[in-house]
Amino acid sequence: MIIFTRFANRGYLDTPETYPGDFSKAGLMGDPSALTNVDWVNISNWLTMYWIAFPLVIITAFTLMIAHGFIPSAVQTGHLPQGFRRLVWPLTVFAVAVWVVAWVLWISAITLGFDMLGNIFDNFVI
Repeated sequence: MIIFTRFANRGYLDTPETYPGDFSKAGLMGDPSALTNVDWVNISNWLTMYWIAFPLVIITAFTLMIAHGFIPSAVQTGHLPQGFRRLVWPLTVFAVAVWVVAWVLWISAITLGFDMLGNIFDNFVI
């Protein structure tokens, strides 16, 4: 309770009643603007980028698991011939390439998300 009153005395817990009608001083944001057709298209593109990136990460994980887990183990136990060891590096390069594509999609989705939120909210970082 002492911490709460200390913060309240310094003005960190201002309420809308403290500044009637002026939410900017209270640290609150106003109502978001209505979503337009362009905003819905941006949301669709944003979600599509995330849904494409998610399976790419799963493909990367399984490819690395096969390349560095199953193949060496199966070759060592004799279930696969020694020639399968040559597949480890091509599978690793493929996994890294897929991982890079997933990261590019994620970074694009994050930047699109910030642009999209900036169109909807006046101030989205409190």
